[in-house]
Amino acid sequence: MKTELIVKFQFVASHSLAGHEVPHPHLWNLEIVLSGTPKNGKIIDIIEFREKIKGLVSQLESQYLNDCAAVSPEVREFPTCETLCTYFQKAISQLISSAWIQENPSLKLSSILVALCEMNGVETGAVRLSD
Repeated sequence: MKTELIVKFQFVASHSLAGHEVPHPHLWNLEIVLSGTPKNGKIIDIIEFREKIKGLVSQLESQYLNDCAAVSPEVREFPTCETLCTYFQKAISQLISSAWIQENPSLKLSSILVALCEMNGVETGAVRLSD
């Protein structure tokens, strides 16, 4: 049986699409699924993992994604669930490789989900990247 760890985050950031919309805020949900064989009872130190991801997410909090230097050029040009998924996948994969893969070689990023929500929490849609 496969062991998965699911970690969720939320942040508020604004965007406009194709330069035709007035910038407007959204609540964005981020769900990260890690898998692996537990070592010493866990696949990863969840507290340490959450702290590193909070640092990544905090760079987007209250930002206008079209002008946010912290994200990739693709996200700035097209700030959508799709481009944010790819951005987070690359950033988290790099973190796993540099910080945790030596501790647990079975650790793997299984999926990333980014959901776009209205400010009242109603989800408009979501995108999941998975292995």
